[in-house]
Amino acid sequence: MEKRILYIGLGAGIAFLTIYLLIEAGALKDTFRLWKLAGARGVIPAFALYLVTYLLRTERWNCLLPKKINTTELFKIVALHTASSNVLPAKLGELLFPTLLKRKGIGIVLSGSLLLLARGMDALALLSLLLLTIKPLWGTILIASQFGAIFFRFKDIERIFKALLVIPKLKEVYSKGWERFRKEDLLRAMGLTYLTWLIKGAGIACLLSSSGSLSFFTALKGSIGAECSFLIPISGFLGLGNYEFGWVVLSGSKLEEAFFAHSFLLLSSVLIAITCSLISLKTSSTEMEDIHGRTP
Repeated sequence: MEKRILYIGLGAGIAFLTIYLLIEAGALKDTFRLWKLAGARGVIPAFALYLVTYLLRTERWNCLLPKKINTTELFKIVALHTASSNVLPAKLGELLFPTLLKRKGIGIVLSGSLLLLARGMDALALLSLLLLTIKPLWGTILIASQFGAIFFRFKDIERIFKALLVIPKLKEVYSKGWERFRKEDLLRAMGLTYLTWLIKGAGIACLLSSSGSLSFFTALKGSIGAECSFLIPISGFLGLGNYEFGWVVLSGSKLEEAFFAHSFLLLSSVLIAITCSLISLKTSSTEMEDIHGRTP
């Protein structure tokens, strides 16, 4: 508990420091200027690509979850989880995912372990893409070796998992949710993971390049660097600080360009989550009216 409070305090400090730097550097005014320069021609394609990543994440969870969940419902869970992860500090948003899945009949421990697996895939993909932008040959070799390991050494991966699961509860989790994995499931999930981050980065790159502030490749590098910064367990409120730091370090661009990209992601994720919630409420209301209408 004390550790969590410390993380939240550090997150608040990071966020306030970032806001202070943005104000001191005059970056907020420049961010509004970038929004105007990008306009609809930049924002709409970027939002469309960002929305595609939600569909890809939904499909990845279809590969990983032990039971079939309605695609629309799973998309809503992905939307709410993503928005909460983007807004809340200290990884608190991650707690929402197992809670939502529990309502669908999937246990907290199992869904939490699958979330760790998915985050492990995300981390591996992001670090590999980071290496790809810095050392293309080495990055390509690393990515190819990951898919090769799953394809050719899948049985060895299974044996390693079983050897690590010495706690009875973890063995139960493996037997209920992980043991069913086939080689094709993990290959598909890994491919969807890479595709998700590439398309998300491409959307941000389109947004920045449409404003005329950065080239497509520089913005893509900045986006990957920014996402890698969230592998650090401490993050500011709204992710402020982490995203900007990772972006500036890898791309060498200005703070306002990083904040422009970050503000787009925050607004987009919240908009998608609110839209999904409103549609869900409307659907529930309609169903209740139908039930009352059929009641004699």
